[in-house]
This record gives sequence, structure tokens and C-alpha cells, in this order.
Amino acid sequence: MGEEECAGRGKKTGPRKRRLNVMLLLLLLLIVLFIFFKRYLIEEHDASREQYFVDSIHTGDTIAAVLNDTDSVQAGIQYIDTAMTTMPESLVSVSDTVGSAAGTGSPGTLEAVDMSHVLTSAEEVAADSIDSGAGTASPVNPCEEDMPELWVYPDPSGGLHYREVRVRFVANRDATIHYRFENDSAWTLYNGADVVIGATTTLYYDAIDSCGMTMERRSEYYEVDVSHKKSPCSSDMVQVKVGVMNFCIDRYEWPNRIGESPQSYISKYQAEDSCYSIGKRLCTSEEWAVACSGPYTWKYPYGNSYERYGCITHDTAVAQSGSRPECRTFFGAFDMSGNLLEWTSTRASENGSFFYVMGGFWESGPKSACGDRRYSYYPQNSHNPVGFRCCSDLPKPQTPQTGGGR
Repeated sequence: MGEEECAGRGKKTGPRKRRLNVMLLLLLLLIVLFIFFKRYLIEEHDASREQYFVDSIHTGDTIAAVLNDTDSVQAGIQYIDTAMTTMPESLVSVSDTVGSAAGTGSPGTLEAVDMSHVLTSAEEVAADSIDSGAGTASPVNPCEEDMPELWVYPDPSGGLHYREVRVRFVANRDATIHYRFENDSAWTLYNGADVVIGATTTLYYDAIDSCGMTMERRSEYYEVDVSHKKSPCSSDMVQVKVGVMNFCIDRYEWPNRIGESPQSYISKYQAEDSCYSIGKRLCTSEEWAVACSGPYTWKYPYGNSYERYGCITHDTAVAQSGSRPECRTFFGAFDMSGNLLEWTSTRASENGSFFYVMGGFWESGPKSACGDRRYSYYPQNSHNPVGFRCCSDLPKPQTPQTGGGR
């Protein structure tokens, strides 16, 4: 019985041993496969780190995430050291930047490195390449850009002057300017010196810029009266004398000071009170129109043809008083076309509930002539584009008194 049991046990032990060997073989195979894939994954991971470092440089992103990993830093330094021989000199400082950042702290404590200076250097290198003809892009031609119209004007502008006028030409960009007076046969090249006008004349001028753009010929009429005596008006007003009309009007819109923004959003009643408070009055619409058009009934303060840049008529907001020297009337008042509409004391014939406002405002365009008037403004309401200026009567001449005898 004992021998039979031993034989049965031996039969059972054989298959078990074979299964154990198979399991050991499978385990060994799994270990080999694991080692193989581990090495593959590590190589792929290191390659992706290096590529991420390079991409970070090219896109200009900060490289804080890369620098917080020591392996990535070393990979980046190695990459840059290898590529330095082919990189422009202005970009070599990248290696120094990364190296100093890697040596100033431990992993997890490095601060982000701003790569904006690297991008700036790269842009400069690209620009230099274009300028030298090495790049594929063509340099920008400024003459092909959408440039504004060439504009030149004389300062002071034309009109009545009581002393010799010294004119200089002002342009919105570099240009060659020629001028002549009405009795001259030849044109003179403007060299920047003052053009002296001592007698009544008409000044003609034109211009051309470096791109070949021209400004059509223009003219300004100067009436010089050096024999004129002191004006009877206060220094902040000009005298208007046309036919039987003879009065004073403010040089600028209220508060009547050059270089300040005129007051808007004011009612007609407030405008009247302001004028009365300083011994003046609100102008009538007839006075206002005559002061604007002058003795030759110009359509605009500066002449009969509309000038886009002559006054504040193509802008987005009110401008400082006197900022457009050419927007000068014959008598020397400014901004009577555009900038702000101006209240008058004249009731509208179309509707007695309204009063006329004159001259257009900052975006009226050609509808800002001396004779343009609007009346749909209630006098008790304040309106955003409406301001005012004041007028006053001339002082009455003193009649000499005769002395009586005893």
C-alpha cells in the first residue's frame, strides 16, 4: 500500500513542475518586454521634452515649466550649445539666459524667464535680413500706404491785418513748397524763412511731397492797413465794419481764450447770462453772419471754396480754440465755421419757439458755411454741439462840452 501511494504522488508532481516552469518563462518574457518598452518610453519622453523646449523658444512663451525640471534644462542647454554655430549672434544670449537660470536655483524654485528680448532680437535680425535683401519679404513702400491728402497753409492766414505780416508755411508732412505774389512772374522756393507781406496782395502757393503727391494751387488774400489806429474794441474782440454795421465780436468761442476748449452743452439763456455778466451781449444772427463772411461776403471764413482741413469740420470732437490758424475770418475771429454751433439772439422765422444757431460743428463738413443756420434747438435746453460767443456795441463817441461864461 505504501509503494502505490508513492507512485501516485510522483505522477502528480510532474505536471505541476511543468506548469511552474511555463509560468516562470512567461514572467521572464514579461520582464524583458517591460524593460524594452521602458527604454523606448524614456527615449520618447526625452525627445518630447527637448522638442517642447525648442518650441517654447520659437513661440516666445515663458519656459517656467521647462526650467522646473532639471532634465529638461540640461536637454535645452545641450540643444542650444549644438545649434549655436548656426544661430545669429543676437540669439546666442538664449543659452546664457537659460544657463544662468539653471544655476541660480534648485528644481522647483526657478523663476519664469521672459523671452520678449529674444523675440525683439529675432525681429531685428529679420528686419536686417529684409533690408539687406537676404529675406524673401519686400520692404514696405511708404508711398503705397493710405496717406492723408497733402495739406499746406500759411500762418498767419489771409484777411485784414493792421501791421506787416510775416508768414510761414505749415505742412502736414515733408514737402517742397513754391509761392509767388500776384504781381510776380516767377515762383520762389520756400526755404523756411518768413515771407514778409507789407502791402495788400494775394499770395499763391502749391506743394509736392517726396511720393509725388501734389496739393493744388491755392491763394490767400492779405489786406494790410498799417495806417489803422487803435481798435475801439477790447483786446479780446475784433471790430467788424461792413456798410452801416459796426460792432465788436469775440475772437474765440466762450470763454474766449486761445488754447482752451470752448464751452458746449449750454442753453441759450445761460449764454445770454454769461455775456451780460461781462458787459457784452449775445450776437444777432445777422451780425454773426457778417462777422464770418466779411466785406467780400465769402462763403466760408477763409474764402469761397470749402477746405476740408481749414476748420474743425471733419473731426470727432470739439477742439481747442484757435487750433486751426486758417479758420480765421477777414476781421480776425476764429472758429466761426465748425467746432461748435453758436447761439444767437435772433428768433427763428420758421418757428417762433426756437432761436437760430450758426456755423456748423465739428462734423458738419461743407454744411458749416457762414450763412448756414439751424433753428430746431429749444432755448431752455442744453445741447452738446452748441456753444456761443459774445458781441458788443462800439462805445459812443464823446461829444465835446462847451463851456459857459459867467
